[in-house]
Amino acid sequence: MEVLARNPRIVNEKFREYFLPTLLISLANNLAVIIDSIMVGNILGSNPMAAIQLLSPVNQLYFALTVLFGLGASTLISLAMAGRKKEEAHDILTVAFVTVTVLTVLLMVFQFLFLNEIVTFLTSLENMEELITAYYIPFIIGTPFQLYLYSFVYCIRSDGRPKFASNLIIISSVINLVMDYVLMAIFHLGIAGSAIATVIGNVVSFILMLSQFFYKENTLWFDFGICKHVGEFFKMLYSLLSTGLAGAFATLLVTVRVFFLNHMVQYHGSNDGIVAMSVASMALILVSSIVMGACQTMVPLISTFYAQRDNKSVVYTFRRAVLYTLAILLVIVVFYEIFPSAFSFLFGIKDASELPETNLALRVTALSYPGMGLTFLFLYYFTSVQRNRMSLIVSFANGLLSVPVAYIFSSFMGLNGVWVGIVVAQYLTLLLAVGMLKYEEVRGKGKYENLLLLEPDKSEVANFSLKSDHPKEKIESALKSEPRLKTKAPVITGALSRLKKEAQPAFDVDVRINENDKDLIINCRVNGPNVDLDSLEIDGLKNVESDKVLGMNEIKITL
Repeated sequence: MEVLARNPRIVNEKFREYFLPTLLISLANNLAVIIDSIMVGNILGSNPMAAIQLLSPVNQLYFALTVLFGLGASTLISLAMAGRKKEEAHDILTVAFVTVTVLTVLLMVFQFLFLNEIVTFLTSLENMEELITAYYIPFIIGTPFQLYLYSFVYCIRSDGRPKFASNLIIISSVINLVMDYVLMAIFHLGIAGSAIATVIGNVVSFILMLSQFFYKENTLWFDFGICKHVGEFFKMLYSLLSTGLAGAFATLLVTVRVFFLNHMVQYHGSNDGIVAMSVASMALILVSSIVMGACQTMVPLISTFYAQRDNKSVVYTFRRAVLYTLAILLVIVVFYEIFPSAFSFLFGIKDASELPETNLALRVTALSYPGMGLTFLFLYYFTSVQRNRMSLIVSFANGLLSVPVAYIFSSFMGLNGVWVGIVVAQYLTLLLAVGMLKYEEVRGKGKYENLLLLEPDKSEVANFSLKSDHPKEKIESALKSEPRLKTKAPVITGALSRLKKEAQPAFDVDVRINENDKDLIINCRVNGPNVDLDSLEIDGLKNVESDKVLGMNEIKITL
């Protein structure tokens, strides 16, 4: 098979296609907080901006809930649609909607009943309580629109409309930005105006989102008949929660970490320390959203390829995710190290007394970004290949390890020890993830073909890509060089040549040939237009099947 080799072109094209829309969806929940912090910092000052940061554990809790229901429902919907079970997909969507509705009511009632207690729990500084309360009340009122919008954009993406899903987020963010200025700078509503602006943006995008579920050309519908079957309803709900739990759990632990670090900073520092923590946290939220975009792009691709036992595509996808993540993060790290004040100014931090601590916090914590990126990639990789135990261990470490490590360092370095502890804990978590991989690889005693714990497919005879410039004669000659394909080479070459012609010259064709006890199975992947299966019917073929998976044509030819 020297003439025919595998290339990553199709995998790379699909990764690029999904990356930007997925990145925007990942940024969705955090964009509101980042925009509010920037506008509040520049219009109202550093203390109101710090108040928004102190409320971030509540916002992160909301984010965890959207991951729980959004990723859980969208994953199950994708599986149902792939299996041509449209009614089941409608039921899953309805179960998610009903559950989110009930949860919304409970959250709003609880937060209004215990508003003062929650605010006191979030801060020990009296001058912050009034600011937090002013922002928090409109935030609670906007609960249904935030949870609906940010949960169901995942489902829209699974319905084959990633661009529409990302456009909803862009619209919400633009409206939020404009209304922030109008309500705070023109109508002088203070920090409450910032929260109201966020709600308005979410309401508009929520109304636009409804078109996905009620226009006839859309494939997802609500079917409230499932509510009459209580047992089936809760069975689906359990499956949904189980599926989305890993991602939500990782996000929720970040909420716990932010809460404890906030109190640690308040103990060791004055208002300057809180402002520094606010800016460093906003920077971390921005960076983590970028990382999550790469992770969530990677997950459906790796899950699909892993299920197909296409190890090369798994490696190509993970490698592409690492490349995108590290390239972006290294640029950000260099920028923060050289121009930390530029990011501080973005949030209105211009006071000479606040800048030194804020810039130091940014410079030090920025060193943790590459480690965080790789850690999350491993965490989501473990989930994709069903290594759930390893994923949970990394989730725990990533969410909680920074608290004791920061506490230890801060005990003899003061406030600076908090920043150093965050960096040290991040790389300890990365070492833990890599160490678990290496341990499993060694324990496997040759069972795995690489550090990603992929088992070789012993039934695989060939794995290669066809380009438009591959002559038919060379394809047949290469196939004949493999003893198990020698007698079938003319038939395989004929089918592949016709498939390559149908796929058009601009598109590659990935080919995997497997052998079982009775047949040769040719699995072909085309990232292009639909292929006319009738054109592939030639003598010597038993069966030809086709499916659309993640927008790619998956064709199975049986000899």
